[in-house]
Formats: sequence, structure tokens, C-alpha cells
Amino acid sequence: MIDPKILRENPLLIKDMLKRRKVEYPFSELLDLDKKRRDLIIETQNLRHRKNTLSQSIAKKKENQESVNKELDEMKKVGEMTHSLE
Repeated sequence: MIDPKILRENPLLIKDMLKRRKVEYPFSELLDLDKKRRDLIIETQNLRHRKNTLSQSIAKKKENQESVNKELDEMKKVGEMTHSLE
């Protein structure tokens, strides 16, 4: 198994190794998929952070007996987006 860190930091080393072993592999696709995976992880983390922030805002507004409809709508959207990304 190839360490993903080595794959990202030194792809030429892996390419050369595969070439020496005469192994055909869609290497560029692997790099693209790894990048997409990391981007999705970051996006999911950002959405979770937003959901936590909204939750705190809702709690404060409920303490002050303010309307939380806008925050609840946004939290629902964020939850749906998080679910679809996962």
C-alpha cells in the first residue's frame, strides 16, 4: 500500500517506481480523486462548523426569546448539504 502523504508530496517517485515494475496505472486519476476527497473533507468540516455556530446562535436567541426561524431554516439546509456530501 502506498502512503497517501508520499503520493501527494512526491508523485514522481511513485510514477518511476511503477514504470520500473512495468505496471500500468491511471496515476493522474488517483491524484485527482485524492484531491477531490480532501476538498470534500474540508467542505464537510466547514459545514459542521457552521452548524455548530448556528446551534449556539439559536440557543442565545431562545434565551432572549427571539425568533429563530431563519437560523432553523439555514441549519436544515446545512444539515442536508452535509448529509449529501458524506
